[in-house]
Amino acid sequence: MTTAPLSLDGISISKRLPFATEHNSFSPELEAEMRKIEACDLMILQFPLWWFGLPAILKGWFDQTLAMGRTYGYGNIYAYRAPATK
Repeated sequence: MTTAPLSLDGISISKRLPFATEHNSFSPELEAEMRKIEACDLMILQFPLWWFGLPAILKGWFDQTLAMGRTYGYGNIYAYRAPATK
C-alpha cells in the first residue's frame, strides 16, 4: 500500500504550536519530550558547531519541543518594552 506524500504547504510550526498548546493536542512523542524538558532543573547540551550553529536535527528538536505557552513565554511575548537607546 502506498500513500501520497504529506504536503505541508501553508502549514508552519509557528502556527501549529500555539493551537496545540491551547487545545493540549500535542502528539504523544512530542508530549513525552516536553515532559522531559519540564522535569529538568538544568539541561546541558553538548554538540559540535557547524558554521557557528547547532546541528539541523537539534534545531528541529528545539523548534518542535520548545512551544511558546508550554515550555516558555506563556503568551506575554510583547509584555516587555525594548531597551532604551542613547
